[in-house]
Amino acid sequence: MSRLATKDSNSQSAALLTAGYAALRAGNPADAREKFAAAAALNPADACAQYALGVALRKNGDPGTAAKAFLEAARLTPTDFEPLLSASEALLASRDFAAAIEATERAVAIMPESYQAFGNQAVAYCELGDFASAEEAFRKATKFGPRSAWVWRSLSLYLRTQGRADDAIDAARCAVAIDQNDAESHHTLALALLSF
Repeated sequence: MSRLATKDSNSQSAALLTAGYAALRAGNPADAREKFAAAAALNPADACAQYALGVALRKNGDPGTAAKAFLEAARLTPTDFEPLLSASEALLASRDFAAAIEATERAVAIMPESYQAFGNQAVAYCELGDFASAEEAFRKATKFGPRSAWVWRSLSLYLRTQGRADDAIDAARCAVAIDQNDAESHHTLALALLSF
C-alpha cells in the first residue's frame, strides 16, 4: 500500500471514529457500532477502533462479540490495562467465566492493585463455584479499593450466599458508609439483615 493510500485510510478511519463517538453521545449505539466496525475494518491494527467497537457492541447488548473486540484491542496494545478490564466485564456479562478470569489475571499483571479487576475475578470465581478463590479475590479488591461501594456490596452478597450473615452485614455497612445515597448499598444491607 502506498503512503498516500495509508494516509487516506487513516483519515477515513479517524472520521469514522469521530462519527461513531458522536452517535454514542446522541444515544444511537447501533449507528456507532456501524461506524466503529467500519473503522476497525479499514484499519484492523487500530486498537482505538477495536476498543470503541467493543463499547458500542456492549451498548447494543452483544457482550460476547464486545469481548472479542476488547481482547483484540488488548492484543494490539499489550501493556494497556483498560481493554482487559473491559473484556473481563463483557466476558462476565456473556457468562464466559473462565475467560473472564484469564482477562483479569492479564489485567492484574499490568496493574497489580486494580480493585476492579479483582472484583470481576471474584464474581467469576463465585459463578464457577470456587469460593476460596472468590474470597481471596474479594479481599484483594477491598484492600485496593476500600472506598468502592461496589466492591463492598459484591462482597456482602457473596458472604450472604456463604451463610456468613454477620460478615455480610459488616460488608454492606461499609458500602453504605462509603455512599449513603446509594440505593443499591442500602438494598444490600437490607438483604444482609434479613438473612440474620
